[in-house]
Amino acid sequence: MADIQIAKQSDLDGKANVSHSHNEYASADHNHDDTYQPVGSYADTSHTHAYGDLTSKPTIPSSTNDLSNDSGFITNSYDNTTSGLTATDIQAAIDELKALIDGSGGA
Repeated sequence: MADIQIAKQSDLDGKANVSHSHNEYASADHNHDDTYQPVGSYADTSHTHAYGDLTSKPTIPSSTNDLSNDSGFITNSYDNTTSGLTATDIQAAIDELKALIDGSGGA
């Protein structure tokens, strides 16, 4: 396996500003002629790369109340009657489970 070399910050300073090319890749201001792909096979030639031009963007709810519970997530408070534990708070439940695992019984 090849050794990995770590670049120093000074090695990278100004590199993005230096004129360089990405052979075989489209530049940011590319057109859609036959050089890159057949005309009409991808985006319209007048497209931009701006986020605002995207379609079918997901919406982010402003509140959890905006979400539906179609997966049946817990909607009620926890009921420990089926757990077999007597604890009524998280720390007591952790302590009770640890005691059961350690074999010293429970609360």
